Amino acid sequence: MKRDHALVIGAGIAGLAAAQVLSEHFKKVTVLEKDPSIGSNNARSGVPQGRHLHVLLKRGHKILRQLFPKIEKDFEDCPYIDWSHDTAWENRDGLFPRYPSLIRTEAMSRPRLESHMHFHVSQKSRIVFHKAEVEEIFVEQNTVESVRCKNNRLFTADLVVIAGGAFFPLKRLLPTLSIDGSTKKTSINITYRSVQFTKASLKFQDFKQYYYQLSPPTDTRGAVIAPIENGRYIATLIEYSSSLKGKADFEDFMKRALLVPGKHCFSLLKDGQALGEPAYFHKSHMHLRRLHKVVGFPVNLVVVGDAFCSLNPVFGQGMTVALEQALLLKRMLSQKYFTSRKYHSDAEALLRVPYLLSKLGSETHPSFTKRYLENYLHRCQESSKLHLRFLKTLHFEGSVFDLLDFTSFIKTLLGRHS
Repeated sequence: MKRDHALVIGAGIAGLAAAQVLSEHFKKVTVLEKDPSIGSNNARSGVPQGRHLHVLLKRGHKILRQLFPKIEKDFEDCPYIDWSHDTAWENRDGLFPRYPSLIRTEAMSRPRLESHMHFHVSQKSRIVFHKAEVEEIFVEQNTVESVRCKNNRLFTADLVVIAGGAFFPLKRLLPTLSIDGSTKKTSINITYRSVQFTKASLKFQDFKQYYYQLSPPTDTRGAVIAPIENGRYIATLIEYSSSLKGKADFEDFMKRALLVPGKHCFSLLKDGQALGEPAYFHKSHMHLRRLHKVVGFPVNLVVVGDAFCSLNPVFGQGMTVALEQALLLKRMLSQKYFTSRKYHSDAEALLRVPYLLSKLGSETHPSFTKRYLENYLHRCQESSKLHLRFLKTLHFEGSVFDLLDFTSFIKTLLGRHS
């Protein structure tokens, strides 16, 4: 493969990270983005979930600093959170332990992170941005020959990277390929409702963020109340439901906050000063594309981010997964030979555990794995050691095998709940 020109479709988290990586291996990188507000500090209309809580996990922060060495100082004013000591985390069985841990991250909104990534990428002389929406992808002999935009501008590239998000029309643009046949798809039907509040108006005690963990079918409502930059908090109510229901106003939001189980959600928010009206987002399913299994998939086409793997947002893995894929792309481009088939195979293997964890968070039938995880989490409430193992796994800092626990296994095998 020649390495003269790379084309990135989409300038969200995944697209910006990919562009940063590609600029180290190609003479020129062109980024196509249809949203004119890219780079803004405000939530973009092209990112329907952008006004809701986003989390960059511990592993994600490490990769971000590896890909963008100068970005660390950009977030010095953001709240610093210990995911155990500073977090009141509960589920229907009670509260999880709080203790000082090494799972600490800066907390920020998605627009804050994305705008600063955009700034650093735009400083690269090899990277250019164009406002354009892709209309057609021309493929000949398993190779992308060119990409045509709605403004009829034609782009050719040695490597094309699709980072257009979960709703990118991959099937429409590649109609001769069996995209759906290679895709794992899981129904989740989850709804987010979010409001920003001033920090001073919320009644926090000796903790900085709050999480009520939902677990269907018993608990179908949950909440996260977390700090972000500029003295603000985001409160996100989570509900498993088939569609958006209810009025789109603050009164409805507070009524739903009252329905969240646990000790803290409504009491934290009841006297809060809201900064605007609620934002709403519904996600019907998640997917993982096994593109290495698609016969005839173009050898110079790579799919990253939510276009490749879109997860249940309840565990906050999405942005970290996007950065993991960028790091994988960086490693593979450092090798002499690069093929999209090998990349997609390795990416699918890398994301199996996040996909499984995300799937378990939305399962309504009591599979053995789901019951085991529930028993393990109950044991976590009695053991900070077990809880820390779960936090490390959640933040991609540990292995799924770290969650093996003999007592939880026996209780699950015997059909008991801790």
